Amino acid sequence: MYEFLHEKSTIGFAPVQHVNDPTVIASNPSMASINSAVATE
Repeated sequence: MYEFLHEKSTIGFAPVQHVNDPTVIASNPSMASINSAVATE
């Protein structure tokens, strides 16, 4: 996986502390969230 990511400059890969940071998320003007963990049938 890391070799694949290294070869793809258009794919971002960051630590979970950065990805889940509310400040970082809020800075994205087109943020969308889909939470399937609460889906029921």
